[in-house]
Formats: sequence, structure tokens, C-alpha cells
Amino acid sequence: GNGYVVLTVSQGAKAIQLAKAHPVSVAVVDYEMPEMNGHEVAMALKRIRPALPVIMVSGHPSVPPEVLRDVDFFLPKCSGQRRLSELIDTFVRC
Repeated sequence: GNGYVVLTVSQGAKAIQLAKAHPVSVAVVDYEMPEMNGHEVAMALKRIRPALPVIMVSGHPSVPPEVLRDVDFFLPKCSGQRRLSELIDTFVRC
């Protein structure tokens, strides 16, 4: 958590519900998720809160360019937890 309150869910629809109910500072989504993919979740989150930073992570070998345009940052899973923590810190401080 690095000092942050972290809300976690495994389904996109639940992530959207959390973003509606809580003051979320940054969202981290996986490209491949059950029911809704990370792109669909990111777009829904941006409709709810246009200024919400969305970081997408993925181990998928090729994420379509149109998906990358709809998120604020893309991070390959191989980049590690430390890089993700640094990104979250950057977005929360802005």
C-alpha cells in the first residue's frame, strides 16, 4: 500500500462501482480481466471521472494502440512492483 488505502476487486464492474462510491486517486487495471477487459473498465472510469489517472498493466504480448491511447500510462507486468509504486506516487502527487 505504500501508505495508501488500496481497494481491490477482480471484476471490472466492481471496479466501476468502487470508483463511483469512493474518492479514488488513481486506478490500476489489467488488460485481461474477467467479464470486462481493462480497456472497457478504463473507458468507463474516464466517463465517471475524466481526470482520474488510469494505469494499465499487462503481461499480454501486444496491446492494441487504441487501448493505449485511452489510458494515462501503460506498464508491462515485467516492470515490477517498484515501478508501479513510483507511477502511483507520481499520479497521486500531481
